[in-house]
Amino acid sequence: MVTPLNCYWFLKPKALTAEEIQAQYQKPIYQGYKGLLTSAMNNRDVVIGVVAGLMVGAVALMGLVRVQFMPDSERDQYMIYFDVPAGYGSNAMDHTAVRFLEWLHDEKANPEVRSTLAYVAYGGPRFFQTFGPRAPAPNISYILVSTNDYDSIFPSMERVDAYLAENFPEANPRIKKFWLGANETGLVEVRISGPGHDTIYELGEQVMAALRDIPGTVGIYNDWETRVAKIFVDINQPRARRAGVTSEEIANSLNAFFSGSPITDYREGDKSIPVMFRAIGAERKTLDRLRTVEVFSSTRNESVPLTQVASLRSETMYNQIFRRNLLPTVTVEAKHQWLQAAELEQALQPALEKIMKDLPPGYFWEWGGESESAAKAQNALAIFIPHCLAAMILLMVWQFNSYAKPAIIFITIPLVLIGAAPGMLLTGAFFGFMAILGFLSLAGIIINNAIVLLDSIQNEIDGGAKPYDAVLTACLTRFKPVLMTTLTTILGLVSLMIPPDPMFFAMGVVISFGLAAGSLLTLVVVPVLYSMFFKVKAEESVVS
Repeated sequence: MVTPLNCYWFLKPKALTAEEIQAQYQKPIYQGYKGLLTSAMNNRDVVIGVVAGLMVGAVALMGLVRVQFMPDSERDQYMIYFDVPAGYGSNAMDHTAVRFLEWLHDEKANPEVRSTLAYVAYGGPRFFQTFGPRAPAPNISYILVSTNDYDSIFPSMERVDAYLAENFPEANPRIKKFWLGANETGLVEVRISGPGHDTIYELGEQVMAALRDIPGTVGIYNDWETRVAKIFVDINQPRARRAGVTSEEIANSLNAFFSGSPITDYREGDKSIPVMFRAIGAERKTLDRLRTVEVFSSTRNESVPLTQVASLRSETMYNQIFRRNLLPTVTVEAKHQWLQAAELEQALQPALEKIMKDLPPGYFWEWGGESESAAKAQNALAIFIPHCLAAMILLMVWQFNSYAKPAIIFITIPLVLIGAAPGMLLTGAFFGFMAILGFLSLAGIIINNAIVLLDSIQNEIDGGAKPYDAVLTACLTRFKPVLMTTLTTILGLVSLMIPPDPMFFAMGVVISFGLAAGSLLTLVVVPVLYSMFFKVKAEESVVS
């Protein structure tokens, strides 16, 4: 309602005679389009064959487009998972992290670094929605590095990676950029599940070895980490009873020796500081000293050596065990310096098939990471697409009172691939979630153009024109509006492509290139399909 009123008030339209209207279509651009359309309608089989060939080529080109579910973020920050082998204490982790941070804060060595925030023995807070902090552990640390700008991230990350590899051989650092999706961009995960801990852990080690054999793979990590040696104190109950000590007293003595036992409080103003009684640091770090720990007997009011009432044994165990759906599950993750997640999975697939070829019953493996997130999102879309398509078909059949016209419209939708596929390859855009949204949006635009064009043809026929003339006239009258809406839409999307927007670049490329090719092809293919479906010929008379 608003647009016609504005046109009436501001454009002051005046009625044109039939001769003036026809004169508008004598311009070179209209005559060129009319010649192309006439030739296409007289050679319909050739046109359909050419379009089918272009479609086959576009589908083949889509196979060359690189896949990335969601793009990286453009935050001027990156994170470092700075871990040491399992078994390290939090004090050792703290000393190691402090040594690294001293170098990281050096302005001469790292001029790009603006500030850092470090958490030792803690995975950090959830400071953005899709970030999942790790559980606290004494051998982990999390470091957030802020740089001067986004472009400074890359040289800083490379320098940090080289420095850690040279000066901290005991560490297992993973340097990561931030991401925009629900999962880290480019992350590949292999999950191995089964009842036997040793079996799945060994399979995980083999997967890690296979990943190391792929040049450029970084951030290889097993969530069960390394095995650790643990010492068990087996109490000989008959000896303990003869010595007059209980299991509780043995536990309290060991706890006091290593961790400390509070004996009093020191008060300073309104503060209460506990005073702990424990062995000196040198003794706590000596394994032999454990054998001579004195266990105090409250009944006899004397102490006995630990080895008199218990024996010591060591055993190598897993530092942590994760379960998924109640089954023990080892997750191996990795990224690649230049390959996307799907490409790294493809490179790993042959080695993975050999490793998993003879899995025992009850064992299985599956992909995680970015590919799993992409599959979940695409499945969520796919659930509703059939319902939407069915509703669209019903609406168009009801509108046109015909099955042929909706068929023509839906045949033209895939034509957008002819423009979108080359456009994604030329610009380097990735096929992912935003590109899928672009294709869905593009389908709506092409459907709109086709509906308007078919409606214009029907209006011409209802006005008394012959079907052949009606097709030509309707296409000529809709040529300029379709062209103008296409150009304005593309120009509006240029701001997303230059410079490339991190989130919407792929969607802008798909809509722009797909609309450019799809609209032009629609102006030719729709009338050709109409003439084929309704058997329109040049000499055909008016059909009531």
